[in-house]
Amino acid sequence: MSDGLLHGTGVYPRSGGNGDRTTTKISELCFKLVYSTVRRDSFGVVTTTSQQGCNVRCVDTPGCDACMFYADQSKCVLLGKPQSPPPGQCPISYACYEKAYSGCPMRSPFPADRGYTPGPCSNPSDLANPPRAARVWQVCGGSRRLFLDAILHDGTRVSLENDERSFIDWDPYIGSWFFTVHMTTIYFRSGYCIHPAVPALSGCGCAPFASIQQIPAGITVDTSQPAPKIDDPYFCPSRALRLNKSHT
Repeated sequence: MSDGLLHGTGVYPRSGGNGDRTTTKISELCFKLVYSTVRRDSFGVVTTTSQQGCNVRCVDTPGCDACMFYADQSKCVLLGKPQSPPPGQCPISYACYEKAYSGCPMRSPFPADRGYTPGPCSNPSDLANPPRAARVWQVCGGSRRLFLDAILHDGTRVSLENDERSFIDWDPYIGSWFFTVHMTTIYFRSGYCIHPAVPALSGCGCAPFASIQQIPAGITVDTSQPAPKIDDPYFCPSRALRLNKSHT
């Protein structure tokens, strides 16, 4: 599987939140280039590979109102809201991309697997098929032994479960595909449906599914129920477990 690093959002920020793919409408939100001398406080610097990836990280981060991308360093500076003077004035003008909620241009989608290449923990023979069309449930088709290997905008990879209620969609304002299931949404740059490598490749462990919440404190694991048939028994045999929701 992939390295399991997750830098996407944990909550669907772009819809009414009911998870219904037939009625969900993507909210208008984009980023526009502005020049200003009004001070904004920085509250984070993250790694990403493009201005688009910087915008996605700002969408993912509560309180972020604008961002600045430094291509020579692959760094994204997250900025808060403008500060009222005094001392809300900068000595010189600066450029940033600011959130906008109207007048946003709409971008046409490209294939969700464009530019995809297998990661270091996958064989080329493990590739199964591209993700299904936008808003078609079960993103990889009917097999629970597949998962979506997604490359995020910062270049890291996540493994996303081929859940029966999962699907991908295109955000025309941000200009990015996103995966969503059970109120969890993750923006990604490219993805492909693959089989887990069996046996696991050298140096590769079992990555947790980024779309599955980790077992919280106070929740017991009910091992008497069979796990979903996601992984080959020789690979990650205990990763998918049903939860008993009663607290201990």
